Amino acid sequence: MDLACLWAIITFLVFCVLVVGLVRAIRVSNTREKYVLVTGCDSGFGYNAALSLSKKCNVIACCLTPEGCQRLQELDKSFIHVIRMDVTDVRSLEAAFDEVVNIIPHGQGLWGLVNNAGLTGALGPIDWLKENDIRQVLNVNVVGMLMSTKTFLPLLKKAKGRIVNTSSILGMVSLPYNGVYSMSKHAVESLSDSLRLELKPFGVSVLIVQPGTHNTNLVTGIDTLVKTSWRRLPDAMKEEYGRGYLDRGKNSWYTSLMYIRNPVNRVVNAYEECLFSVWPKRRTLVGMDAQAASILSFVPSFLSDLLFSNSIISAKPASVL
Repeated sequence: MDLACLWAIITFLVFCVLVVGLVRAIRVSNTREKYVLVTGCDSGFGYNAALSLSKKCNVIACCLTPEGCQRLQELDKSFIHVIRMDVTDVRSLEAAFDEVVNIIPHGQGLWGLVNNAGLTGALGPIDWLKENDIRQVLNVNVVGMLMSTKTFLPLLKKAKGRIVNTSSILGMVSLPYNGVYSMSKHAVESLSDSLRLELKPFGVSVLIVQPGTHNTNLVTGIDTLVKTSWRRLPDAMKEEYGRGYLDRGKNSWYTSLMYIRNPVNRVVNAYEECLFSVWPKRRTLVGMDAQAASILSFVPSFLSDLLFSNSIISAKPASVL
């Protein structure tokens, strides 16, 4: 291949990237008249998304707790409608659906559903976790997302709207001490891919946002979650692992997460791109750590195991030292 041909290929690729970028920068029209429902608005991504999206459209902000509802209601935002909803409770979902129908103008439908509600759950080796720990994370992160989607699907079909599912970099790679959360996010990826194909004939788009580590309660509460898992272990298991394993593992994991935390607004911006771009990405990575994880997902397992074994999980249980 001569130099002229190589330059022609490079020029063509750059041109394609620019065209795609320009097209994706175009926004859908009449966003102020559209309605978007966001789950998990008590704090973090959901709370910030409700505030930001309300500047562009009508937001139905769903909170789990009365405190979360009150926090948003006190803002007196005319384009935010606050309702209480538990994504794990079918009756709560049905009641929320009735409220949403009364909020949206007759015959309009729902333009967007942002499935943001999520739970880190108990942290630590899977050996430390109880059955309820596992069920709780899967009920919120997977079953809750699925049931929320099923509940509001009639309204989304009516508007030929968009579903934005919040996944994670842990939906691409799995890390130690966070196995159940990683499992739940892999399930979100699979669920979203199936839904995207099934709902395409109805004109409903399904998009995935894959955040890295961000400044939310899911991250800042890690220290407490790990210590809670440790405290309830039987004495025999504490002796098997040793306090040093807990401290070294927790500090290594916590330090790495604190070092790479990204600002929350990047995820909110990704939600907006998915909702309002005329040609949104099917998957949106958010954060440099997410970009790195996408590369690691293609690395052979023996290499990724070697990397993690010498970094995050370098600590060894006392019984094998």
